[in-house]
Amino acid sequence: MKTHILDRDYHYHWNSTIPASATVKSGDRVIFECRDCVDGQLTPESTIEDFKQKDVSRLNPMIGPVFIEDAEPGDVVEVEFLSLEHHGWGWAALTPTLEESRDKPPFDNDIDDLDELRILKVGADECLEFFPNVRIPINPSVGIVGLAPALPGSHSPTPPRRTGGNMDNRFLRSGAKVYLPVEVAGGLLSIGDGHLCQGDGQASVYAVEAPLTVTTRIRLHKDWRIDEPRYVTAPGLRHRHDAMSFYATSSFGKDLAAGVKSVQQSMVAWLQELHDLSHPDACFLTGLTGNVVVSQTSPTSDYHVSMQLPRDIFM
Repeated sequence: MKTHILDRDYHYHWNSTIPASATVKSGDRVIFECRDCVDGQLTPESTIEDFKQKDVSRLNPMIGPVFIEDAEPGDVVEVEFLSLEHHGWGWAALTPTLEESRDKPPFDNDIDDLDELRILKVGADECLEFFPNVRIPINPSVGIVGLAPALPGSHSPTPPRRTGGNMDNRFLRSGAKVYLPVEVAGGLLSIGDGHLCQGDGQASVYAVEAPLTVTTRIRLHKDWRIDEPRYVTAPGLRHRHDAMSFYATSSFGKDLAAGVKSVQQSMVAWLQELHDLSHPDACFLTGLTGNVVVSQTSPTSDYHVSMQLPRDIFM
C-alpha cells in the first residue's frame, strides 16, 4: 500500500475527461491539500472589500481527480477520513446574495447588515474566538467529496448529486467513512471545500471556510451496489457541540422550508435579546453553530422544525 500526496491540479467543475492526478490501488492512503472555497484568495489579513473582489470563476476548487484501479460503473468507493489538519485560521462571511443563485440567506431581515467578513483564528484550546466571550469548538470537515458523474460535459460542484459532491455535512470529519457509487471507470475522486465548523442547515451560507490537509484511505468494493452516498460517522461523541446544553426554537406547519426559515429567524432574534448581540453577530452564530432538526414528519400532523444552538459557547 502506498501514500499519495496531492498538492496541485485543482479544478472547478466535475468533468469525466479531466486527467487523473494520481492512480491508486484499493487500500492506498491519499493526502489531499485542500484549499478553502474561494481558492486561497483570502488571507488572515483580508477585508470585506477583498471578499467582494474575489474571482467567482474560482469558487469551490477541488483537488484531484484520483483514478482508483479496477473501479467500474456500479462499484462503490469508500473514502475513510483518517485525519483533517487545519492551518490555524479560517473565515466566515455574510452576504446579501449568492453569486451562483442570487438567493438571499434564509434568515435575512435587514439586507444592509448582511455584508461582513470575519477572520477567525484557532486558539490553543482548539476553539475559534468569535469575540472575547464566545468560543466555538472547531470541527474540521470537508464540504466536497465525490466521484465524477457519467453525464458528459462540465458540471458545477455546488449542487450535490448521486456520486457525492458539495454535501456540506459536518459529520464528514476525522474517523468517518463515506461510500460513493461509481459512474465512470476509475471513479475519479475529488475533495475540497474545507470547513472548521458549520451548523446543520448552514443558514449563514458560508461555514467557517478554511484550507485543510485531509488524509484518507481509499477502498474499492466490487460486490456492493448503492444508488446514492452513504456514510458512517466517527465512533464516540459526534462533536463537542453535541454534548452541550442548547437553546432551541420551534416552528409548526405544513411547509418545511417555511419552518426552517422561521426557526432560524427566531434564533437570531433570541440571541440578540439574550446576549445583546448585533444582528450580523447573531446571524453568524446561528449559521455556524445552530443545527436545524426536523422533529416531526408524521402525515397526520404538521412538520415540527427546531433549531438547536449550544449555550456553552458563551463564556
